[in-house]
Amino acid sequence: MPRIVVADDDPDILTLIRVTLKVFSANVVACADAEEALIEIGREAPDLIISDFMLPGISGIEFVKKVRERETTAGTPILMVTGHTNYAMEGRAIAAGANRFLYKPFSPSQLRVAVQQLLIA
Repeated sequence: MPRIVVADDDPDILTLIRVTLKVFSANVVACADAEEALIEIGREAPDLIISDFMLPGISGIEFVKKVRERETTAGTPILMVTGHTNYAMEGRAIAAGANRFLYKPFSPSQLRVAVQQLLIA
């Protein structure tokens, strides 16, 4: 059962992700901000991380950089999501260490495909 840590301050998005990823029988750990997600990642390295670009406190970019600095998560796949349509964000996210990028609103099938590709990579 894959362990997936999700950092997003929107409870509706957290619910959508949790419900959508049931198909993977995943243990989805929902976190409202980057600090909480970093604590969860420190407890046990996940198989995948999903992060919003805009988070309270530490930004999604800073969060990705912190994840990449840790030996236990340096190679963990990261999917970054955002509701903004500034296409420069995708380049910044990839440069920081994210593996994939999805724009909100995304469909459940788009999320499932991205997660499946990252989990088997």
